[in-house]
Amino acid sequence: MLLRTGQALGPRTTLISSRGALLFTLLLLGCVPAGAQGGVDHSGTGGRHSIQGRILFPSGQRVDTRIKVKLESAGFGDLSILSDVNGTFSFRSLRPGSYESARKGENHKAVEQLNGALALHPDFALALSQLGVQYMKLKELGKASEALRSALKLMPDDYATLLTYGIVLFERQQSSEAEEQLRKALRKNSSSPSAHYYLGLILVKRNSYAEAQQEFESAVSSGGESMAMAHYYLGGLYWGKHEYKKAADSLETYLRLSPHAENAERVRATIKELRGKG
Repeated sequence: MLLRTGQALGPRTTLISSRGALLFTLLLLGCVPAGAQGGVDHSGTGGRHSIQGRILFPSGQRVDTRIKVKLESAGFGDLSILSDVNGTFSFRSLRPGSYESARKGENHKAVEQLNGALALHPDFALALSQLGVQYMKLKELGKASEALRSALKLMPDDYATLLTYGIVLFERQQSSEAEEQLRKALRKNSSSPSAHYYLGLILVKRNSYAEAQQEFESAVSSGGESMAMAHYYLGGLYWGKHEYKKAADSLETYLRLSPHAENAERVRATIKELRGKG
């Protein structure tokens, strides 16, 4: 069976084979420990990145035979390797770039492949979760919600699915339901910048400004320093409390992260006003 990888979209990317029978969990890493086990390709494409993973059946069971894995890249040629008997594999020395079919409509293709897997295995929880992610990217929020809700029936404590479902519900303006899912996600991962950020947005809508400030501050301190909008909202919240220096500092961070924002000129004028008050 020939399996293909895909572009790493974050810390974890799940991919389905063309027959829908296997699940990849891939990690895009800056480096891989020298003692990493599994089939390893050292030829690479002349870079310092790696892609490694393990092949699983939909039930979560590991494979017990060696599987051929093919890595397709745009512009660098293809690489192939046999996994070890536990299904683990690693491609090393990779240049940064796209390792999938970089064509228009890719999310639609992913939806097609995931639905193909689910036709064979309707209770494939990780495929349902990833299907929800793809529908969210396509702005098909109703379908995203349905897929994520089904995934949570099978794995109710999965952090990534809870977070994605919370975001989808927020985008559908179902704030109460979104808050419930986001708080569940935070119970699984209290340092999630995205969960804190979206919870902060819900609290702003509710005029719970003190709580919202805590959530935005938690988003930033938990690793979401690059969340421009978190700094923007913090600027407004500090301003409302007459903490003018902190407000100006937050808004300046917002502009540094989003220098071409549509409201950039207005924000610069506000910062000047706030500095005058300080």
